[in-house]
Amino acid sequence: MSETINIILLVLCGFAALFMIKRVFFGAQSSKQRVATKDPAAQEVYENYKSKDDDEEKSLTLQEKIELSWEFLTKIANQVIERFSRSDKEVIYKSGEIFNKHGMQYQHNVNQEVVIGKQTALSKTKTQSKDKEQSISR
Repeated sequence: MSETINIILLVLCGFAALFMIKRVFFGAQSSKQRVATKDPAAQEVYENYKSKDDDEEKSLTLQEKIELSWEFLTKIANQVIERFSRSDKEVIYKSGEIFNKHGMQYQHNVNQEVVIGKQTALSKTKTQSKDKEQSISR
């Protein structure tokens, strides 16, 4: 049973990797504005672009970031599943039915991830402060 899960996860990761490789090499149309090296307005364009990124980053809470990341993953998974052949889809659905029959289910708890994220950030800051204290004492 765990082999089936591993195979499904491996296939999904493989398709996600292929999608990313395709995107890198064949390129999605970029919305970024290109600036010439000797352009006098280049600094202004850079400042405008930089300020947009900073505002967006500050406006999202950790929970919103987690929800967006899961939304991205589910969209990728749906695209991958759409590319399977009919027989592959049948195998995946049969595997899912077997998992469900044996009581296996998955629930995503965003609030728990927020708590874990805060704990991780707190532990990182504690270890960084300890490292600073040790380097100062040397």
